[in-house]
Amino acid sequence: RVLFRSAASNQEQLAALAARKVIDVLDDVRLVTDPGGERGVRPGEVCVLVRAAAVGQKVQKRLAEHGIRAVTSGTSSVMESPIARDLRTLLEALDQPSNLGRIRQAAATVFFGHSLRDAGALGDDVLLAVQERVAALGQALRRGGMAAVGAMLSADEAVMCRIAAGDSGERSITDFTHLVEIMHARGTA
Repeated sequence: RVLFRSAASNQEQLAALAARKVIDVLDDVRLVTDPGGERGVRPGEVCVLVRAAAVGQKVQKRLAEHGIRAVTSGTSSVMESPIARDLRTLLEALDQPSNLGRIRQAAATVFFGHSLRDAGALGDDVLLAVQERVAALGQALRRGGMAAVGAMLSADEAVMCRIAAGDSGERSITDFTHLVEIMHARGTA
């Protein structure tokens, strides 16, 4: 349901109005859950549609100032996101698990958490652990497609914590999930 339309003339005004409305909804609106029960609206249940990505980013910033995390989709492709680059690197390692260069590159992704600077100096024990994990993910890919790889990665608490880290963590999780869905659909089509 449309809660309001704005005739604000500039992006800052529009962002401020939209953020204020979201805050009001979160603070004041109650949802009936079952006979006699109710709860407040959660941030993940609110959607703000804007015509320009820049306005969406300004709304996100305004909400963050009030401690409300928000995700924007913007106009950039999920295929160009940082998590997409890490996933691409991981898939290249899955394709060539005996290639130590690919294993070192995979080690420097969010899926393994080593820094790119240190990837060249990783010890044999660390490389072997990364290589074994890559092999297991490769088996999952062959058996169950990209959904199986996504499930294995999602079940790993350390991986998900690294994906969720930082101010754009929710966006990274959303992008990761979306990428896995896209690749699984294309792989099974």
